[in-house]
Amino acid sequence: MKRNILWIVIAVLFLNACSKDLPQLAKTPPLGWNSWDCFGMDITDEQVRSTADYMARYLKSHGWEYVVIDMGWYYAEGLNTNNFRIRKPPQYIDEYGRLIPNMSKFPSAASGKGLRPVADYVHSLGLKFGIHIMRGIPWQAVEQILLL
Repeated sequence: MKRNILWIVIAVLFLNACSKDLPQLAKTPPLGWNSWDCFGMDITDEQVRSTADYMARYLKSHGWEYVVIDMGWYYAEGLNTNNFRIRKPPQYIDEYGRLIPNMSKFPSAASGKGLRPVADYVHSLGLKFGIHIMRGIPWQAVEQILLL
């Protein structure tokens, strides 16, 4: 038992001595907002911007910095938080099979701008911007290739 305690003490002292060269842990976890928690699949351009405004005004000074648009930004009309678990949900994709925003939810994405206008707005507030995207190739893109 004493030998085990001695080894633990030696290990702690060794790790403490070596940790000066290692990156330190963050004081807090990453703090931010994810659209799924408030709006689910029904998120819109206006809701992202107004939430980012609120975060910049009231939460940024407390370490909140991430604004993330979760799934829903690329799904077609009629798909919402209550019915999105259908097989092969309709998505918006470009000619290369990449997901693109639903223009009725994100009108600032018109003319091929994508989510850049929303991201630029969030960045202008001193916040960081991210999106949720499923791994892999959208099912519609695969089907389009198979039809060629």
